[in-house]
Amino acid sequence: MIVFLLILVAVSLIIEVISLDTSFENIKFEFRTDRRSTEPDEPFQIIHQLSNTDWAPVTFLKTRILFPRGTLTSRNAAVYINSFERKTDQHYFLFGHRRLTRKVPAVLHERGFYWFEDATMERGDFLGLKTSVTHAWGYSGIVVYPARITDSRSVETLSGIVGDYLSQPFLMRDPILTIGVRGYTGSEPMKTISWKKTAARGSLMVREFDYTRERSCSLIVCGSTDASDEQMDACARIARTAGEMLMEQGVQLRFFTNSYLQACRPFEIYKSEASRTSEEMFLDQLARLRPGAVASRDRLIDELAASKAEQCILIAPVREESAEQLAQSISALTRSSTSVIYADDFAEVKS
Repeated sequence: MIVFLLILVAVSLIIEVISLDTSFENIKFEFRTDRRSTEPDEPFQIIHQLSNTDWAPVTFLKTRILFPRGTLTSRNAAVYINSFERKTDQHYFLFGHRRLTRKVPAVLHERGFYWFEDATMERGDFLGLKTSVTHAWGYSGIVVYPARITDSRSVETLSGIVGDYLSQPFLMRDPILTIGVRGYTGSEPMKTISWKKTAARGSLMVREFDYTRERSCSLIVCGSTDASDEQMDACARIARTAGEMLMEQGVQLRFFTNSYLQACRPFEIYKSEASRTSEEMFLDQLARLRPGAVASRDRLIDELAASKAEQCILIAPVREESAEQLAQSISALTRSSTSVIYADDFAEVKS
């Protein structure tokens, strides 16, 4: 028994001597999110990667990552205690020339852009007599898209606005490029009836024409210094829901805003294009919408004119006279009526 204790003490002393080196020269720590964008309340992973490039083991290593405010674990327990302490701690034992990877599940509830950039490493000896701490910087960000509107009354209201837009005259059918036929509903002009197909099928059939160009809609969110965070969040949710309704109908979406965008360079006007197969930039900009305006509404009109915008839908965070005037200016520019949506009219979004 005594011999065993002596051997144990000797081994412990050897390990202690080896572990007295608490430098970080041979320790590499990287962390990042497993994706660049996510939906609200959708779990994602924060990936920790640690490697020991030396032959000697690291007997005690603790990493601490500061999370953005509002981050939750997958168990719905907040990883922050207050605005000064929001962290997750991981402990490691690293053998020589080893690399470890861990994944920490997390959830973000609110729309926005979040940085995971600040972390520390703490290394100690085997007996806990000596420790040292160093910073480890990373620059991994994740965008949380705005939630879609789900309230049935609000969805019905938006569907009506989108339907009004789709019913507006839009001269783009080419009477030469016939792509098929369909049943006669009674509203089509008589000249579109295909008498050959009618005779073959025994019922009236009309020709379906191809488009000479793709139908597009300009979706505009106007910035306001009087808007609150809740109103801008409502604008983002409305824009996403209305935009996806339009894209479902094959409409090419063009997005413009003079609002302030979080963590973006201060361009005067932000813009993007979206379709059913490519909407990442559009959703990214909606995620970053914040109160304020980085450009005047006159500059917004100039940008719409330069982009040759045609039919437009305007989303305003606040019901004010300047928004009505902006809609009138857009209508005069495009020579078509401009639908105006006010965030205050959507109770479900505000709640």
